[in-house]
Amino acid sequence: MESYIGENIKRLRRQKDITQETLAERMHVSAAAVSKWERGLSPFFFIRAKRRRNSWSSYS
Repeated sequence: MESYIGENIKRLRRQKDITQETLAERMHVSAAAVSKWERGLSPFFFIRAKRRRNSWSSYS
């Protein structure tokens, strides 16, 4: 399941044409954390996502 979430994070980030660094900044995490999520090496916590769900909408 984690890799599926990571794949979606990566796909959406690329669709919005933003870097891992930019997404990390918007979500108040490190770029390394985003990289680990995308590669399925670290769990992506839904609580964190819920708090920061507006990060994606600002790139419309």
